[in-house]
Amino acid sequence: MTDISTYALNDEGQPDLDPTFSPISGRRVTAEHIARRLETDLGAIEEDPHYGYNLARQVSRRLDGAALFEIRSGIIGQCLLEEGVVGADVTLTPLGAGGFRVGIALTDEDGTFSFDLEIDQVTGAVMLGEVSE
Repeated sequence: MTDISTYALNDEGQPDLDPTFSPISGRRVTAEHIARRLETDLGAIEEDPHYGYNLARQVSRRLDGAALFEIRSGIIGQCLLEEGVVGADVTLTPLGAGGFRVGIALTDEDGTFSFDLEIDQVTGAVMLGEVSE
């Protein structure tokens, strides 16, 4: 699978649109597709009403056990809707400065791979880390 990247850091180190739309392939495509799902409000895409779970809307919540369970379930649900993903596990780690880190481990037909997302409490920005295979 190939696509163009939409995730990059701008000159200030903030997540931004990749100005070069760099070509990506393999599991990076899946990771970016899931990151996009987690920045989109549920139901925002009329043709796919199950697409989306906006993590930015979760960041200001009190992250008690029930909230973490709900957020984790929402993320896993979106991961499993992505083409080719047959298993998903998610860990949530609140960050000291606000926001949280999401560790995502996915299973596809070739095995397991993982990546992290960080959600900033102030901006709601979702930052995608490297994909580990």
